Amino acid sequence: MELLTFPFSWTTADTYIVAEQAFRDWRGAIAYVAMWAGAAAFAVHTLRRSDQRREGAPTCDLRLVFVFEIASYFAWALGFANYRYAIPLEMLTGVLTVGSVMWVLRGPRTRTAAAMAVLAVAAVTTVYPNWGRRPYGEKYVDVRVPPLPVDGAVLIATWDPAAFFIPFAEPKAQYVGIENNLFTLSQNNWLATKVKRVMRTPGRPKFLVSVDGAMASGKLDGLLDQLGLRPVGAPCEPIVSNLPGHDLSLCRVVER
Repeated sequence: MELLTFPFSWTTADTYIVAEQAFRDWRGAIAYVAMWAGAAAFAVHTLRRSDQRREGAPTCDLRLVFVFEIASYFAWALGFANYRYAIPLEMLTGVLTVGSVMWVLRGPRTRTAAAMAVLAVAAVTTVYPNWGRRPYGEKYVDVRVPPLPVDGAVLIATWDPAAFFIPFAEPKAQYVGIENNLFTLSQNNWLATKVKRVMRTPGRPKFLVSVDGAMASGKLDGLLDQLGLRPVGAPCEPIVSNLPGHDLSLCRVVER
């Protein structure tokens, strides 16, 4: 019974029914009801051959879409039941609903009015899931990075996503990462050794990416000690971005 009535579970704004985020979508339930009504109407039209000869069979090719939707629904519900994997089914709800309306109702005006009414109901009742995406702007990604010297070395030592600023920064500078979910300074491998060598090379301008004020709070002092570096005392320069999340800044460091 749950499998047969599953589309009606999406008519209330709730989480973890078919998606992680709260959302509401009546289109599945509307198409479900419309398909039953349309199938009954089509059966009646098929039995009344005289009506078909006079008016013509309404959208007979829609039967193939019905078969595809029903078979795909059961395959999806039994295999995944995750809404983002049902995009083709979602996209066909309008075709199925309007096609069923054409099977049930006669006359273009009546069909158009019914289709517009169903569309209005779907539009008013839909609650879109909130995935935390930012609003549209002039640029999809807009990042402004403080000027860096061409021979500079920038250390990114964080588990948080921070490397997105690199394509907007000085292209000839060198960017190295450590203390993340792949590499740490305590490891004895080629990459960790190269990071140490780069950051310990004397004479090069060196910078550290601070995430959410980590430099000011002293969270990176131990890392700097291991590399023989210290902050210069000047304030860090912010990396301005239209992406929500962590606040990044560039902090100048020097050899001890």
